[in-house]
Amino acid sequence: MNFKQNNINLGELKVGVTKSITFHPKEELKDIDNMTSSCGCSIPKIKNGNIVVSFTPGSIPIHLQYLGQYKTNKTITINYKDGSSETLSFTATIKK
Repeated sequence: MNFKQNNINLGELKVGVTKSITFHPKEELKDIDNMTSSCGCSIPKIKNGNIVVSFTPGSIPIHLQYLGQYKTNKTITINYKDGSSETLSFTATIKK
């Protein structure tokens, strides 16, 4: 585990409102080959030596609209140039 936190709970967020999530490494980042997200709503970038994810929650799925919210878990996979990889994740409850 190269990060201070590999999973971050964002609590409650509103549909369509972008949230920035920062994952802080324990030490300088290794050389990254690429990063992939589990969803197009999460865009990872390297900024000031951290992994910063821009997350914009989508609308509430039709089958959950009666609840007025839904829980989500997203992952970011980091592939390093040395062949190793690491997965970061975040969770949130998305409300109208």
